[in-house]
Amino acid sequence: MSDDDARGWTLAIRAGLRRVGWGRGCRRGGTVSVEVVNGSVEIFGDPAGLRDLARMCLALSDAQASEGAHIHLDAGINPLDSGSASLMLARDPRRPA
Repeated sequence: MSDDDARGWTLAIRAGLRRVGWGRGCRRGGTVSVEVVNGSVEIFGDPAGLRDLARMCLALSDAQASEGAHIHLDAGINPLDSGSASLMLARDPRRPA
């Protein structure tokens, strides 16, 4: 992947996030926790954190999001709390837009 491709993905995601109201990161300081329990992924969050997560999913579903678009969420970085497992959200590259 070239640097230009990476910048294009970043710009597409940022544009999509702005369209769904998430252009400047988490808006209300919500929190989300991702846990893997007995092989099952469990996502817990307060209302603001769950809305932020939903906005990220909406941005990835936007028609202008590039193929390969994805968002990395790391523990301790808003909205994930410090005890959370890291999470990556991505468009499925096997499915056309």
